[in-house]
Amino acid sequence: MDSVQLGQEGWQEEHRLILGLIQNELGWSYEGYSMPSLERQINRVARDLCDGDSLALLRWLQFSPRKRARLLRDALTVNVTDLFRDPEFFLDLKQQCFGYLSEFPQIKIWLAGCSTGEEAFSLAIMLHEAGLLKRTEILATDLDFACLRHARSGVLSGPLARQEAERYRNSGGQASLLEYFSLSYGLSKLRQELLDHIHFAQHGLRGTAPGEQFHMVLCRNVMIYFGADLKSRVLQGFYQSLIPRGYLCLGNKESIEFPKGVELHQLSRHRIYRIQR
Repeated sequence: MDSVQLGQEGWQEEHRLILGLIQNELGWSYEGYSMPSLERQINRVARDLCDGDSLALLRWLQFSPRKRARLLRDALTVNVTDLFRDPEFFLDLKQQCFGYLSEFPQIKIWLAGCSTGEEAFSLAIMLHEAGLLKRTEILATDLDFACLRHARSGVLSGPLARQEAERYRNSGGQASLLEYFSLSYGLSKLRQELLDHIHFAQHGLRGTAPGEQFHMVLCRNVMIYFGADLKSRVLQGFYQSLIPRGYLCLGNKESIEFPKGVELHQLSRHRIYRIQR
């Protein structure tokens, strides 16, 4: 685990106790996460809820499992997502990968760290426009059960707006984004025939990878919160989950050093890699 130097000696122990409460209550472990990142997240929660007093936060959490669940979501999960986030990435994905994927009668894709589902929705729309979705299964996983529950509904976290339509067009979109959503009670929901190709499941990247072989694995800007050892184990798991010549897509914000034996060729500056074996 990464070491961290704190400004006040007592804070380190308080933060460890806070994370221990989460681990004991909910069964999640923070081992292998980047300690500086966790410290920043806990400090933010302490500022929001207890005027920056981490000792008061610890006392508060001891008597409230619900608040412990909230802290888990805030401190150990990454829930920042949008439709067609980073349009140039999606454009490269289409140009670099879809031709090879089209050679397979069935296509399996693992999207790790799916949050509330917008990236999975974006991927499904792109595959549909390429004529590939009807033979594709997308496994979208996340640690946060609340996010998964939202993602399964197919409902967007916010209304469709001009910026979503612009990102879609810049991603190589071929139609109107509105065609892929129905509007009900002011909420936008992905069309069911697209949603049916996405299976949402709870999975923490610290555990073993799903026991399947995938043509593509996507995990963008999640591992920035991991320490070096955990990051290496996760990358090894992704590598072993891919078919020969399969694709691994990572985030631009991540510092990546591939472990020994992981042989990948970078296809794009947007961190799209292809297995060498």
